[in-house]
Formats: sequence, structure tokens, C-alpha cells
Amino acid sequence: MTQRAIRLAFVAATLLASPPAFADTVGLIGADYSSVEGQVTKGVVGAGVLAFQNGGFVSAAGTRYDDNLIGDGVSVTAGVGAPIRSGILARVFGTRWMGENEFRAWRVKAGPFFQWTGGTYVGLSFVRHEQDGGARATGGTVEASVPVAARWRALASGSAASLGDGRESASGSAGVAWQAATRLEVQAEAGIARNGALSSTASSTGGGGGPLSGLPILGHGQGQAAESGTIEEGKVSGTINVGLRVLFP
Repeated sequence: MTQRAIRLAFVAATLLASPPAFADTVGLIGADYSSVEGQVTKGVVGAGVLAFQNGGFVSAAGTRYDDNLIGDGVSVTAGVGAPIRSGILARVFGTRWMGENEFRAWRVKAGPFFQWTGGTYVGLSFVRHEQDGGARATGGTVEASVPVAARWRALASGSAASLGDGRESASGSAGVAWQAATRLEVQAEAGIARNGALSSTASSTGGGGGPLSGLPILGHGQGQAAESGTIEEGKVSGTINVGLRVLFP
């Protein structure tokens, strides 16, 4: 299932690449930091986006991360977007994680993306996470960005999911993005989560969610419950997500 999902994302990207003209090509490098429930993840990310004149795009991203619970690892993401009508895109992203101690996980994220004149956007997505060993989450996310001043945008995100052990996960966060220079942006969000989080707009490069997109948090909790033979009550904790992005050319 994992390889099939990633393969479908790459095939879709190849098919979309056939339009005769493209509008822009953008690359970026950056760094992410996230913290929730005592789990701290730091990562370095690189990504590229090929945008077409019809509004569609093809993207690819890679991350090298360090996590205080699951160790070091890498992730790769492929994404594709196709216009449905003016201001609306259909988007699909596939991600694969590979880490220490044979940690493996994957994610498929798909849904509509709404854009308005002036820079406001809202993304709605179905998300499926699965970690080797049985930990999984199925749910949805909402991500929004609204310009509020020159060089400033307000960010908001939320998620809800059903976990494989019978628990439910929910999260919400808000923050800001500051264009510190022409090609430099700093993003930060803070929020609250119960049993982990699925999304974060502060680190949405390549499909949303920073280096690990909350999956190891969900998986970590499910693993503890499985070992103890009990389903823990919903655990509420604060969340922090910070991202730094340098664009080129």
C-alpha cells in the first residue's frame, strides 16, 4: 500500500507535466522545529515547485530530521495540483519516512485548495497516516492563511482523526508568517492538541506538517497503549511549530 500510494503521486505528477507552458519554478531550503507532548523534532528541508499557467503544479520535497524519541531519519514527498475551476485546485501529496531502528511510515493527503484575490487561501484535506507496526490515523485537516499587513500573514490550522487503537485525536493552532526579506520568510504557530496533531500550516512545505507531520506523536502514544494493554484517556498538551524558509532563484 505504501509503495502504491507514493507511485500514484509520482505518476500523477508526470501526467500533469505535459502542459506546454509553465509560469514559474521556485526552490527553497529551510529549517523546522516542532514540540508536542514532550516530543521535540528538528529538521532541515529542501523543496522545489513547478507551477503551470493553468494554476496546476508539481512539487517535490525532502527532509533530514532529528527526533528526541524516534531518532534520526529522512522523508521524501511528491505532490501534484490540478485546477478544478478558477481559484480551486485539487491537490494530492504522498510522503514516506525512513528512520533509525527500522522506523517506517507513510502519509497520503488529498483535497481541495481554495484561493482568493489578495492572497487568502484555505486548504481542506483527507489525511491517512500509517506507521509500520500498526499505528495509524485517519482524519481531516484544515489550513488557512490570510494577509493582515505588509509582509505579514495570519495562519491557522486544525485537525481531527480516528486512531487505530480506538482513541480520537484533535488539534488547533494559530500563528503568523513574516516575510523578513524578499526571499526570507519566518513562520510560527502555537496551539493545543489532544492525542497528537495531524497538521501545521507553519511547516506546510511539500504538503503540510513539518518534518514528521505529527505521525510519530500519534504512533508513540498508540505504541504505549498497546504495550500496557489499555487505551489512555485523551492527553491534552501545547504545541509549537516554527519554520524558516529561504526562496530561490
